[in-house]
Amino acid sequence: MANHCDNRVVIFFSEKDIKQQKHIFVRKIFEFFNINSDYEEMPYYNILISKKDTIPSTILNTFTHSFGSKWIEDVCINSDTSDISFTSAWAPPLGLTHLISYHFKLKIEHEYSEPGCDFGGVAHFDKGFISDEEYSYMEYLRIYQTDTYREELQYHWNNRDESETELDFMEEYNLSVETFERIIKNN
Repeated sequence: MANHCDNRVVIFFSEKDIKQQKHIFVRKIFEFFNINSDYEEMPYYNILISKKDTIPSTILNTFTHSFGSKWIEDVCINSDTSDISFTSAWAPPLGLTHLISYHFKLKIEHEYSEPGCDFGGVAHFDKGFISDEEYSYMEYLRIYQTDTYREELQYHWNNRDESETELDFMEEYNLSVETFERIIKNN
């Protein structure tokens, strides 16, 4: 069974895009994310894959090879804010986000996390160019989701092995004494 990677994609539109009925444009992009295993039947597949001859034939059976994940499900679209959230298998489909950014000349932020495989991060796309910041899952939470980070630390503290000392816990999670006391002791 696959580990589920949580994804949140935010699309940043220019004034020109907004004037050209942003909601229709958003729907077209988001439809592309609403994928099933027969991805050749997906809307806009042929538009976004313009050089099919450069793609190995193995992707006919492997979505992972092209886009970084075997499947995408539980797609939730918010047209008002240009957000899309979904889950994917094992990893974020950054290749798919890259193609959308490149083809539609968009700035996109793709945030992802997978606690089972211990990673999380944010990829920034600008007309196809990517910069990616990836961390361990807890580092990702500390930087991008501070409330969840505090909850996770509290959970781990409450469920630690009885023999684990405060110092052991602070070392394991790379916490200063001040941070430990603020998050754990004052909760």
